[in-house]
Amino acid sequence: MSTQQLKQFNGLRSNALNIGQRLKIPTASAQKTQHKVRSGESLSVIAQRYGTTTSAIISTNKLRSKSLAVGQVLTIPVS
Repeated sequence: MSTQQLKQFNGLRSNALNIGQRLKIPTASAQKTQHKVRSGESLSVIAQRYGTTTSAIISTNKLRSKSLAVGQVLTIPVS
């Protein structure tokens, strides 16, 4: 799991941690995460952020088009 994926999973914005802070670590059963599309994002940008492929996101979400809408929630397969 990448640092970016761990930050996303825990809702963190920076790499800084506090003493005693607890992090959630995904288990084998947590193979997917949710992503809310923001302005200017594309499938390739989102795929790169999570270390997956555009085709995996398209397949997981059964998308018929590569067009995304701001606010759309995507299920991201995490490898």
